Amino acid sequence: MTRVILVHGGAGAATKDEPAYRAGLLRAAETGWSRLEGDGDAVAAAVAAVAAMEDDPVFNAGYGSVLNASGEVECDAAVMRGADRKFGAIASVRTVRNPVLLAHEVLDSRHVMVVGEGAVRFGARRGVATVDPAQLITQERFSAWAEWMARGQPVLDGEDALEGLTPRTGLAGDPGCDTVGAVALDGRGRLAAATSTGGISFKLPGRVGDSPLPGCGFWADGRAAASSTGEGEKIARVLLCRVACERAAGGDLDLDPALADLAAIDGSGGLILLAADGSWRAGYNTEMMGHAWRRDGMAAAECAGTRPSDRPA
Repeated sequence: MTRVILVHGGAGAATKDEPAYRAGLLRAAETGWSRLEGDGDAVAAAVAAVAAMEDDPVFNAGYGSVLNASGEVECDAAVMRGADRKFGAIASVRTVRNPVLLAHEVLDSRHVMVVGEGAVRFGARRGVATVDPAQLITQERFSAWAEWMARGQPVLDGEDALEGLTPRTGLAGDPGCDTVGAVALDGRGRLAAATSTGGISFKLPGRVGDSPLPGCGFWADGRAAASSTGEGEKIARVLLCRVACERAAGGDLDLDPALADLAAIDGSGGLILLAADGSWRAGYNTEMMGHAWRRDGMAAAECAGTRPSDRPA
C-alpha cells in the first residue's frame, strides 16, 4: 500500500515570503511523513503535519494567526479519521498554541465539536497545554491589526465588508486567509484529514468559518480525504470537501467541478484531495495555494505553489 502525506498552506494572493513559506510546507510534509514510516497511522501523520504549521508564524494557524476585531488570536481546527468517519473539531479557542492537538482529543472522545472556554477546559483535562494569549501574537499580525484600527475599524458584520478581506485581495494584514491542512494515507490504506486556521483578519469575535465544519473545511472516509482553504462562509455553502470526495469515490479526481460550484457563488479558495489508491490533486481559483507532499519512493518532499489546478508529478 502506497503511503502519502499531502499538505497545504492556504489559498490566496501571491504575497507571502516565498522561501520561508515553501520551507514551512516542506517541514510539515516531512514531519507528517515521519509519522507514516513503519506502521504509522494516517491520523497521527495529518495531525503532526498541521501542528508543524501551527508552530510556524508564516502560516495563519496557531502561533502567528491573524487577529480578530478585538486584537486576539481565535482559532478553529478539526481532525477526521476516514475508517469510521469519526471527527473532532474545536472553534473559537484563544489560549491553545496547537489547536489541532485539541481537536485530536475531541476525536478520541464521545463529542464531535467543543468551542470556546469549554474546549480549553476539556483539553486541559486531557493534558493539552494552554498559553498566555499574547504568546500567540506576532509583531507582524499586531502591526496589521493596529493599521486596521487606525483606518477606523471597517465594519465586518456585512457581506460587503467581508469581501474586502477575501483571498483575492491580499490586503495588508491578510495575506490570503491561509488556513493550513493535511491529508494522509498510511500503509494499511487508512485515510485522514486535518485542518487548522486563525480565520480571517479582524473578524467578528466568535466568527466560525468552514475549517471545523465536516464536509466543508475537511472530510475523510474510506475512499478519499480532503482539506480546504479560502472564503469560509462560501466554502461552507457548497460543502467543498464532501463534494470533491464523493466525486473521487466514483473515480473522478478532477477538482474543477467543485471549484466551479464555489466560483458560482463568487467564492474563492482551494483544496487538496487524496484518494485511497494514493493518487492526489490540488486545485484552487486564487493566485496561489502552496502545497507539499511526500510518498513512498521519494527521497524528499517537493512543493508547488502558483499554478492553478496543480497535479502530482
